[in-house]
Amino acid sequence: MDLLVEKTSEEIGEIWQNYHRYKDGLAAVMPGHVYKTLRARGQTYPTFLLPLPRSEGYEFVVTQFHNNEVHFALLAEYQLHKENAPECMSLTYYAELLDTKDIVLMRGEFDSVRLSVLEAQCLANTLQLYYCGPEHPERTRLLKTFNANPAKFDHMELIAAMENVGFGEMPGPMGKHPKPPASPQPKS
Repeated sequence: MDLLVEKTSEEIGEIWQNYHRYKDGLAAVMPGHVYKTLRARGQTYPTFLLPLPRSEGYEFVVTQFHNNEVHFALLAEYQLHKENAPECMSLTYYAELLDTKDIVLMRGEFDSVRLSVLEAQCLANTLQLYYCGPEHPERTRLLKTFNANPAKFDHMELIAAMENVGFGEMPGPMGKHPKPPASPQPKS
């Protein structure tokens, strides 16, 4: 951290991206206000379900916020193992530069057996859409319903919302949708 005191936010971002350029995983630099939105929504809606486009339709991924981390597990594995389900991805946010440089550094690690790079990026982008993007009535309603009343949560509405923003085109054909599984209960 001492080496970064004299650096600008842009220089730090460039150093962070260059450091991660040839490493496995994801990396990003977030403006402070975007991170604050993510953090606030993560506290309000700590658990959610993201649809992951796959060649045969969608696979659902459970997300769980914990402090400066977001943990991802495939829903089928979560239903089987509950809180002991193996993670397919995790994102860690380093907020040490938030007050002084107004940026937060993010590093994401994923299990390459369960996710491709493109799928990991898709999950990270979808998470940002729900937790960092401008307030959107439909996305907010889905977040609220999943966290407050999961029995009324409709997986097909989640898929429709994703396809309406264009994510449904990657990585493969999305003509078929699997029968939605039961929603997991949020951890308390």
